[in-house]
Amino acid sequence: MSNTFIPPRFEEKVLTNIMFFQARVEDRDFKTPAMTFVVGGSGDGKTTMLKALFQKHDIPATVVSAASLAGEYEGQAAGPFRDAYLAAANKGGPLGSALLLDDLELSALGTNDGTSGTVNGSILGAQFLSLADNPFELRISNPGRPPTVHNIPRPPHIVATANNTNKLLPSILQDGRTAIVEWVPTSSEKVAIVASMFPALSEFEALKLVETFADRPVAFFARAGKDAVQGIVRSEFGDFTRVIADGVLPIEFARWAVSVPERLTYEDLLAAATPLAGARKSHSYLTPTSRKSTFRSFLGGIFS
Repeated sequence: MSNTFIPPRFEEKVLTNIMFFQARVEDRDFKTPAMTFVVGGSGDGKTTMLKALFQKHDIPATVVSAASLAGEYEGQAAGPFRDAYLAAANKGGPLGSALLLDDLELSALGTNDGTSGTVNGSILGAQFLSLADNPFELRISNPGRPPTVHNIPRPPHIVATANNTNKLLPSILQDGRTAIVEWVPTSSEKVAIVASMFPALSEFEALKLVETFADRPVAFFARAGKDAVQGIVRSEFGDFTRVIADGVLPIEFARWAVSVPERLTYEDLLAAATPLAGARKSHSYLTPTSRKSTFRSFLGGIFS
């Protein structure tokens, strides 16, 4: 089970759409979107939380990087999408399965201004529209021959992440086809996410870290954690040549290295995050007055 904290607000929004779609699977006269797009700023943890949500609720997910759906040649983008859709179909329990597309605007569906696209975008967009209207039937065009039709009794729910819907073909965003979940984590949600990433932090230490780098997304703290781990590895072993020279078995080193993130302290993370942010190191994070009001706001966000 993933240790990733899933904000209840995020979980409720995404899970509601998945449950509604499963109602459509059971009763095809029930109309609800076949796709959910989670839209928000880069680095706010959308994909990580979706994977954790799928794992928590036993929803088998086929994950595809949307960059692989760009396609260099005409018609090339739709093939991997169709293959992934078929691979994700007819799986799972009461909540079905999911096809997760990461960074959708990097696929052939992405445009410069939301209106103009490529031939690959048109072909892939037509495939999306077809499945949005009828997710139980995957049609594959065959030039000069009738289309190949795959009947899918239990289709996957298509879930995609994007940073900006203005860069997507507008036809797939119409009501009834796609449910849009806009995601901007609150400060208390960001604190809870960071605290879940680093178990050795207290809630107040996580709060101080987030407040110190308030303008940074969740991914910044994950990167700081990686840098902190690398720093500890270097301080303990110098370099990997020494690890080998000292006769440390790879499995022993790997087990030790994997355990380091769980033991990262506030000081470790602050030391890694400060140069990463390009900011001068300072220990005057919060004045006593602002610290009290910020912490009260944090508690209010958690228990409201």
